[in-house]
Amino acid sequence: MAEDSGQSVLSSLETHIVPLWPGLADRLAAGMQMLDIGCGRGRIVNRLAELYPRSRFTEWILSSGAVLTAWRRRPKETPKRGIYGYRSQQFDEKAEDEAFDLVTTFDAIHDQAKPLNVF
Repeated sequence: MAEDSGQSVLSSLETHIVPLWPGLADRLAAGMQMLDIGCGRGRIVNRLAELYPRSRFTEWILSSGAVLTAWRRRPKETPKRGIYGYRSQQFDEKAEDEAFDLVTTFDAIHDQAKPLNVF
């Protein structure tokens, strides 16, 4: 899955995905709180953290094994801006209201046992 995301999402993140939301690049550059759900190996958010050092990124990883992989692969400067954590499928019960300015998920919803809980 991470290889697919690397080809489809990571490669077009700066040029196509971020520009889809008018003003998003400016808001990320100014600093905002972002959550990515189901980040796999963390490649997308690691890249965003490199591009937007004033923003803070949180990862909710759906596999405890993926947490270790993402942690090992992140750039040394990312720990100040990125938090990796394992979360269960109970997002609908455990997510904090309005804790983030932006919530994303890339190539992860279709893998969930309870996708509506994630939404």
